[in-house]
Amino acid sequence: MKRGIIPASLHGMTEVEVYPQVSGIIREVTFKEGVKVSRGQTLFVIDQTEHKLNVMNAQANLAAAQEDLLKAQITEIENRNDGIQAPINLYTALGGF
Repeated sequence: MKRGIIPASLHGMTEVEVYPQVSGIIREVTFKEGVKVSRGQTLFVIDQTEHKLNVMNAQANLAAAQEDLLKAQITEIENRNDGIQAPINLYTALGGF
């Protein structure tokens, strides 16, 4: 029996299913088929236009809500001051000061 070196290669094959965390249009594939990838590695780049617009809209809505809150707080303070000021005005009108 002859012994020798026989060239060979072994290929490990693991298939996994990849699910997106967000929806969108894929703009770039960042890996080559058949090349090893690592956990956490970016595989696809998704168009961010729609997501950026959603963030800008949410920020605008937050700013409007904060403005409404501030106006309500100012109105509350003014109403409290009117409650204090009214008796003083009455006392002054009656010649107390």
